[in-house]
Amino acid sequence: MSAGMTDPSSPNVEQITGRAHRQIFWPVLLTAVITWESVSAVPGVGPAWLSFDKLAHFGVFGLLATTIARIDGADRWPVIGELWAIVLVSIYGLGTELLQSLTPMRSMEYNDWLADTFGAAVAVIVYLRWTW
Repeated sequence: MSAGMTDPSSPNVEQITGRAHRQIFWPVLLTAVITWESVSAVPGVGPAWLSFDKLAHFGVFGLLATTIARIDGADRWPVIGELWAIVLVSIYGLGTELLQSLTPMRSMEYNDWLADTFGAAVAVIVYLRWTW
């Protein structure tokens, strides 16, 4: 191949940039929705018998952690690789609970943060161990 030619099979900068934007779109969108819901003054809409609060925390934060772990290069993060997604989501979960403590008609719940962290851990570990 000549000096000015690039390998046609290698991705160009636009392809890499587009892929990176698509990969961070879902974590950013989920983070925005979770934050919005955390500061909403109307908690737990729906009948009391249908309260799946902890299961919702588990699932949503598990999904968020998995979308972060799937970002290209996450396996090269220092020390624990993709498991950083669990740490980041746990810290974010604690932050959302702190935000709720500042929101009228809402309160901080330690068990919600535990459900956030446990959901993130289970989801990322299952994702990493799954044989695709």
